[in-house]
Amino acid sequence: SRVELPESVVAKMEDGDGEGVVHEEHADVVAVVCALEGMERSARRMGHHKFEQLHTDLMDEWDRIAREARAQTAIDDCYVAVVGAFGSGSGPEEDVAVAVRIAEGMLAKAEEMRGEGVKVRLGIARGKATSAMVGVRAGYFTFFGPALWDAWEVGQLGAEGCIVMTQELSAEGGVEGKTVPCRR
Repeated sequence: SRVELPESVVAKMEDGDGEGVVHEEHADVVAVVCALEGMERSARRMGHHKFEQLHTDLMDEWDRIAREARAQTAIDDCYVAVVGAFGSGSGPEEDVAVAVRIAEGMLAKAEEMRGEGVKVRLGIARGKATSAMVGVRAGYFTFFGPALWDAWEVGQLGAEGCIVMTQELSAEGGVEGKTVPCRR
């Protein structure tokens, strides 16, 4: 998987002297955070090359889903898709609906690979976030802040293979209850 940097981040990096911090504040985004589970066991069972190909296929498909939805992605400890950053949002209700579609697409791809040991927990939340280039030698682009932390936290509350949203988003997005219906 390869994270494509937003144009504003690239411009700041090109214009900077290398001494500054490249970051942006985002007042209202919807974050989808996906935690992969059991990947160490899968890697040992199937071998390095097969696991690497499986992981690459999964990330490429998730990147495609997020890109089609005009979401920005980042990979840290979890896979992250953010709707509404860098002017990509369509409004509060639509951003929630887009995030749910992204999460459903990610879950569908994970379900296809379930036989290979791919298990996921997905959380969705709205709030503030910061995007930044982190690190000096091997820098990488990531998001952090309340929207990401809340999405990770609610995702951990749900069962594996389900999408969990904050209660506020459930009401805003027209999704009944706190959990998007599980496919299992």
